[in-house]
Amino acid sequence: MVIKPSSRRLATIFLPFAILLIVSGSFLSPPFQVLDEASHFLRAIQVAQGGLIGIKTQGQSGGYVPANVLPLLHRFDTLRFHTDRKASPAVIADMRKSTWTGPRALIGFPNTVTYGPFCYLPQAAAIRLGQILRLPILDTFYIARLMNGMVFALLCTAAIAIAMRGTAFLLLICSLPMSIDLAASLSQDGPLIAANALLAALLSRYETRSDFRWPRMAWIGFGLAFGILGTAKPPELVLSLLPCAIASRADRPVAVLCPVIAAILTLGWLIFCVAPIKLQFLPELGVSDRGQFLYLLHHPTAFPSQIARSLVVYGNGYLHQFIGVLAWMDTPVPAWFVEIGSAALLCALWPGLRPGLSLNVPGIVRGSILASIMLLAAAAIFLSLDVIWTPVGASVIHGVHGRYFLPVACFSILFLPFGKARGPIIPILPTAWLCVATAVFIHTLAARFW
Repeated sequence: MVIKPSSRRLATIFLPFAILLIVSGSFLSPPFQVLDEASHFLRAIQVAQGGLIGIKTQGQSGGYVPANVLPLLHRFDTLRFHTDRKASPAVIADMRKSTWTGPRALIGFPNTVTYGPFCYLPQAAAIRLGQILRLPILDTFYIARLMNGMVFALLCTAAIAIAMRGTAFLLLICSLPMSIDLAASLSQDGPLIAANALLAALLSRYETRSDFRWPRMAWIGFGLAFGILGTAKPPELVLSLLPCAIASRADRPVAVLCPVIAAILTLGWLIFCVAPIKLQFLPELGVSDRGQFLYLLHHPTAFPSQIARSLVVYGNGYLHQFIGVLAWMDTPVPAWFVEIGSAALLCALWPGLRPGLSLNVPGIVRGSILASIMLLAAAAIFLSLDVIWTPVGASVIHGVHGRYFLPVACFSILFLPFGKARGPIIPILPTAWLCVATAVFIHTLAARFW
């Protein structure tokens, strides 16, 4: 596999910073102080025990986990949304007394039990190792954080190294405080972002010249990858159309295998593994999956109007959450860093956005199709939250966070021109960015919790 010298250089620069960020985030955030981390921990334990599919019983959707885990999940609940409160080392020391021994208990974690097991494999492997070595639960928890983060760092480094376009943009996405905060926790979102970065990098190697062809197994592999990720986040199914958009006319018939395979895996998971165990979220607030679906079906203009209003009301929040609103969405990075991050992302994409880049008809058509698919994937994110978290008939969509768009953003590199990056300034600016991002991330968490 041909690797551009500039990409190798950026990957070499990125990896040590990524490791430092992961280690820092893993220990600076107190246990379960990343959004929904307790539920992700329970799902990872379930996967470590071989429970790839959850259960629904006694009015709960979740599974059986060691009972000693349960008291640990809420020891730092008093920190949430109280930025004046700090973590206690004494509490952490006391938490280390809990072990994996003892009976199991049924507990519900309906918001994560429906996720596919793939993005929990790093955490599950660490948990299983901790159980075998009879480590305290808290020590196992920290090892699982580190394992999750290191897998993220390695996948992102590989993505930056092999990308034939957009390496600087991928580096920015993978080093955003939001991405690192998720990766240095037990959330499945870290591996999900990294996997999408790697898929985007692989797709960036495709060339549209007439004599360039990929083997059938490559397209099948992309279909399997998007399908597996679709079991974690169903909007990934829309992204499986991207290989068809970049394929040449000769490859297009076989490229169709990608969305077909992804659809089979994703829809199969939703029908046979999610539907039997899913609970209705927030029915007391007027949320109804079926009711919202029927409402949208009978009011075709309602969904576009909801997206438009949501962007007006929450758009600035989405941008901040995309760059970095850490912990329980109560610890934002400084506003000046959000401005710098936004400008850096835009500059990294500018070669593909500047006027006059692709005035030929095939280039315009290809770019339009890529943009349409990515917008459709973003709309799918809004739709999923509209159905499962939003009261029927609400004017705005509830539960949408800026972090949900990080995987989609990785594929923006497909708009960039294929070829070698030029200029001696390439290593300088990314290094400066990584230094600033690292300082901001560490300072934000340290000031918040300690």
